[in-house]
Amino acid sequence: MIEVSDPDTNVVVVAKKPTTIRVNEAPLLAARAPSRVAFSIVKQVDGDRGHGAKRWMIAHAPLLLAGVLPALMLSLGVGRFILNHFFARAPLLLDSGLLSGVAYRSGVALVPPIIGCDYATSFYQVYFSPVIGVLSGLSYLVPVNRIEWFAFVQALVYVPLGITVYALASRVGPECARRRLPITVLAAFAFAFSGAVLWMVGYPHYEAASPGLTCLVLVALMTGRTRMTWIWLGLAATVRQDGGVHIAVALLPVLYLQWRGVAMAPSRRRIVATIGIAVAASVVAFALQKLLFTPVDRLGPVYLGTPPYAHVTWDLVAARARAFAADSQVVYYPFLATVFVAILRRDARYLLGWAVTVPWFVFNLLAFDQAKSLFWAYAIGPFIVAMFWVYLYGALLAPLRMRPGVLELVFALVCISSTVGHARSLPDALRLTAHDMLIARPKDRAVVHAFVDALHDHRAALGRLEVDYAVAALAQEHLRLDEAWSAGRTPRPETLMFHDHAHGVSEVIADALTSGLDTCVRILETGIVVCSRAPLPPEVFTGLDTERRPASFALARRSAGVEVDERGVVLLTSYPFGGALGALAPGRYEWTLSLAATAPISAHIEVGDAAVDTHGERAVIPFSVGDADEQPRFRIRSRTAAPLVITSAQLRRLP
Repeated sequence: MIEVSDPDTNVVVVAKKPTTIRVNEAPLLAARAPSRVAFSIVKQVDGDRGHGAKRWMIAHAPLLLAGVLPALMLSLGVGRFILNHFFARAPLLLDSGLLSGVAYRSGVALVPPIIGCDYATSFYQVYFSPVIGVLSGLSYLVPVNRIEWFAFVQALVYVPLGITVYALASRVGPECARRRLPITVLAAFAFAFSGAVLWMVGYPHYEAASPGLTCLVLVALMTGRTRMTWIWLGLAATVRQDGGVHIAVALLPVLYLQWRGVAMAPSRRRIVATIGIAVAASVVAFALQKLLFTPVDRLGPVYLGTPPYAHVTWDLVAARARAFAADSQVVYYPFLATVFVAILRRDARYLLGWAVTVPWFVFNLLAFDQAKSLFWAYAIGPFIVAMFWVYLYGALLAPLRMRPGVLELVFALVCISSTVGHARSLPDALRLTAHDMLIARPKDRAVVHAFVDALHDHRAALGRLEVDYAVAALAQEHLRLDEAWSAGRTPRPETLMFHDHAHGVSEVIADALTSGLDTCVRILETGIVVCSRAPLPPEVFTGLDTERRPASFALARRSAGVEVDERGVVLLTSYPFGGALGALAPGRYEWTLSLAATAPISAHIEVGDAAVDTHGERAVIPFSVGDADEQPRFRIRSRTAAPLVITSAQLRRLP
């Protein structure tokens, strides 16, 4: 044992082996030591304990500000986004609703919810993801609901992206670490909240963990942290069966530079071994999926087509290239920024991280599914790793290296260019994602849970039920596959539930109107609407704040001078009340309104291509729809001296 004391700091250090210890940047004990040193005691002998806590905070400021804080804020933002996605927005059944069901108490085989996945009895048939199996197992131990657990899981997925910059910065330029700390923090936040990362947040998926874990593998390998290399590699390989392949590809630039004689911490043997183990991990994952499950073919329907690449033509390539240039600035803006850095530094190897993404780029650009060619959601992951290569290469491998602070500022600007690209390509999506990461609406949660419980408890009173994808995502535990809404299905449902903000809601409400589901109840604070042929028993909605209105007005927003009560829609003033009737099929229709007032009735009604003035308790307005994309709108202006009540509204298609 070796004991050394420092009279200036009142610190006593007792170590088992000689080492080098620095107190306030001054060497306390200078001696060569092996990398693994076990300390038995490091304590403050005298002085105020509060000062000790303050010194600890100062000493660990880089970790707290550049490591913990970005990861914490990103994770909290993602968790808040998921809660808003489900409770304040119209949640997606595919894929967030499906994945929330897989990650929550889905058993050993990860049995997916049947209403979201009728083509596989186990999620392992789709993606071999053992880490999701572990998280599903842990969900049995926590007393939270499915959606709240999924918010935690998604928050966990983004932690690697939050700590990546600190993992490298902590090993670069220790002599100036404190002076450049503000720039390091800027770089950490610019990377964690870059446009590419927010691009993934907007469409929740487990694969968002892969780029962060891949970056951590690169950092651990290049800084000589062998144990952490295997930990991060193992985690990345368990996210999806191809995780090891992505790591191997990301390591190819390192192998190339080592082969070219660039000095670096890992030997060529270590790099080759890491690449080999990464590939082997994917091979084993694919083999286990093949042996233990019946894999669902994802390559053919999504990427290759049948027969492979028969869909690829020069016209398609040109159209995909134009769409990429118009809508995927989030990908190529940071690439162009990297090109600019390479030109200024006269070093093309800053672009090696992007070079190895070329196969992934071509593979997605030519995919059978056109959405893949825009690199939506987690498909952008390899480009996030390419963006991080600018920092990794500049810090550890470049022959003419920038000062650490300057490099981190340059890297931050490359990341910010990705955010600018996102704002240019999908500004509304960026605003929505940022808003829902910052602002929570917890009041909706209890109401949505109460609605789902009511659906379960009063299932018999609903009769034949159909739901849109948003309601299916919220209540998948209590729904069957045949209860997913489908236009024109027979027999028609007796009850239809949908979310008024869901994509395609105009088709759903049009189906409700033409199916005779004339009575709708809106669940306040949720956006959920329940339409039925006759009013449902009051006990179905016990404990819920509701608003009953005719189905024709289910999508109409409240406006000035309009109220809704037990009588119907009440027009208090002459201010016009309007909305849309949904995406009605081409044809001739008849809209019948029942009106009531304590004064002589007078109103002007417009719908579609027709307009009438009515003075009675019943108004019949025939109109026509000539185009499948046409959504007839209505506009009602009361001229009655007293409040005018619309007690009912029926839509009928004429022969």
